[in-house]
Amino acid sequence: MEKCNDNSYSEVLSEPSLRALIAEKAGELVELLSKLNYHISFAESCTAGLLSDSLASVSGASKVFEEGYVTYSDKAKVRMLGVSSDIIEVHTAVALETAKDMCEKLAFLSRAEVNISVTGYAGPRVKDEPVGLVYIGLNIKGETKVFECHFDGDRQEVRLKATLKAFSEAYLGLKNSEKL
Repeated sequence: MEKCNDNSYSEVLSEPSLRALIAEKAGELVELLSKLNYHISFAESCTAGLLSDSLASVSGASKVFEEGYVTYSDKAKVRMLGVSSDIIEVHTAVALETAKDMCEKLAFLSRAEVNISVTGYAGPRVKDEPVGLVYIGLNIKGETKVFECHFDGDRQEVRLKATLKAFSEAYLGLKNSEKL
């Protein structure tokens, strides 16, 4: 597991600024995926389709976007992705183990070279849930990493920051794995 230690995600940005950064990073990711002739898939929980929507908004995304699942409920994670109900029962839906299983099951289902899973607590606070805690799974050609992130902000800000971080890590991971 890697911790999100990027201060740029803790700064206060307006929603339009975050959306502009996401669009920019999504464009860079589509360009790189196209260059590599790779495909990408998503399994989203707290982002509820933001990754899929943001990537699909980029011209040329149809060449690289394989599929996306919004698995908001625990049942959907189990039914659609095949996530182990034991993992969710023992660790909860918002856990490193769940993000990893989501990502690896997605990679199996999609056969894409790049797979991203996101699960977290976007808010508002319910019981003892740590609002802003998000786990991002990234699988590139069979190798999986999970990032534990703590984002400040309201529900929408957390979801947007998680989307931006997921795209950023996928881009960096591809650049590093392909030595570009």
